[in-house]
Amino acid sequence: MWRNKIVLVGMIFCFVPSAYADGQHESTSPDQHPKVNFIAGFGLKSLAANRAYPAPRLPGVLESGSARADERNSGLDYAELGIKITFTDSLTAKIKGARHGGSSPLSEIEEAWLSAEHTLQSRPWHAQLGRQQVPLGLQNPQHFHSWAFGIAPLAMRAAINDSWRADGLRVESVEPSGLNFGAGLWNNSAFPGAPSSGINLAHLRLGWKNARTQIEAGYARADVNAGRPLVTLGSAGHTHTLPSCGAITATRVCFNGHADVVAVAGKLTLADTWWLGGEGWLKKESGKLDSIFGTPDYAGTLTGGWLDLGWTPHPQWSVIVRGERVVASHQIAGSNASLIANQAGIADSNRALKSYGIALNWKPAEAHHIALEHHRENVEVQSNSATLLRYQYSFEH
Repeated sequence: MWRNKIVLVGMIFCFVPSAYADGQHESTSPDQHPKVNFIAGFGLKSLAANRAYPAPRLPGVLESGSARADERNSGLDYAELGIKITFTDSLTAKIKGARHGGSSPLSEIEEAWLSAEHTLQSRPWHAQLGRQQVPLGLQNPQHFHSWAFGIAPLAMRAAINDSWRADGLRVESVEPSGLNFGAGLWNNSAFPGAPSSGINLAHLRLGWKNARTQIEAGYARADVNAGRPLVTLGSAGHTHTLPSCGAITATRVCFNGHADVVAVAGKLTLADTWWLGGEGWLKKESGKLDSIFGTPDYAGTLTGGWLDLGWTPHPQWSVIVRGERVVASHQIAGSNASLIANQAGIADSNRALKSYGIALNWKPAEAHHIALEHHRENVEVQSNSATLLRYQYSFEH
């Protein structure tokens, strides 16, 4: 895994010298020179809940990897360090790594990309190559450290394992009218796809924005030909990568096929201090479920989303109320279908999963962010309530 990260970083910065040389010819200011920004930050959190939080599994949802670890604790949430180099007005490179705390500490390179802008036939284009968030919806393109809520929406957990990033190239254009569109090709190793060599993910997106309204629609198709495993017993914590699908055992099933994901999002400013926003997610999967009970044909559909109502009485203060809902359905064609459904945890998919939350955000000074949240989830048989207190500090100079 670390070898792949080193190769990725090397590829990104191998492009820099030649791209910088090309960019210098476009520079119109004689005193321009590369600008280096150092990035650092950390987050602290305290999470308390009635029972294990988050839920180890979402009932009726075909997830991946091991069951979620219990994140009820207090202490370091993350620490990050990075560098951003602006070579010209149109050429930028960035690399950032982070160490995540909690019950399953993890170090990873979260961003490593080269970004370029160019005007072609009076139309501005933007291209970004490297490790980055997959642009689906309005929330996933943001790094999760900067989310207004510190807990991922149920729909994003069910559809993309909280957040989705990959190594790839995306190209976008923004029209003066506010219309924007883009596409990308990726080498993806995360849910809802699976690790494999070469290009295994493609996406398209279309959006529009003005002073009061923002609308976004995106589509992604992920190949899962190499198999996506679900460990049905034990807990190894939450990661963006997946365990091996090389061996099918009594504690493991594998999905092989493809996943299609659609996200539609919008945000509307109702008044000077009020806004309404939300997202809807649809995932369709088709292929086979490989288990010790057989390898039947499988098709699954997941729909879900959330609605936010926000109030910003002061630039430093905001309150957001959120309601969420997720529904899943599955079809298994073959013998032992009920045994396989029970093993994969998708037998109980006849009810909606719901959650309600409220967040109070305060930014007492530049680079400082404090948030207090309360969530009530109706996911398992009994509802669960959680309270989260976060402090974040970000630095860029």
